Amino acid sequence: MNWPPTECRPPHWKSLLSYSDLATLVELPLVQPDYGWSITICFLGGSTELVDGSTIGPRDVNDRVVTLLGLGVGAVFKMFDGDGGLYYLGRFIGPPDKMFAPLDDYGRGSGCTSIHYWNPHAKKWEEL
Repeated sequence: MNWPPTECRPPHWKSLLSYSDLATLVELPLVQPDYGWSITICFLGGSTELVDGSTIGPRDVNDRVVTLLGLGVGAVFKMFDGDGGLYYLGRFIGPPDKMFAPLDDYGRGSGCTSIHYWNPHAKKWEEL
């Protein structure tokens, strides 16, 4: 199974930039803030709503990170409430010390208490 599922990617992700443009973006140095996240699927209320990356943070995230997130770049995360209910699936770009940012910036306000990241090497979800 490919991860993330195709339905988690914007349908137009390949047409946004050429591969050479993407390579140029990846090589550019990051400016503050040097991290960003997007919510791609909302599971609140028992439904599965494809948000398509319209919820992005933090508020002052730079354009480069927004573009990369829109292309499906970044670590995949899930956020849960205290009872283990799945609330959100999203992507994160940034250093390891900022990996709680989606939870702190957005998830806690919705009742989320934990964040799990997909480890592609171990092929499993890991809670921070």
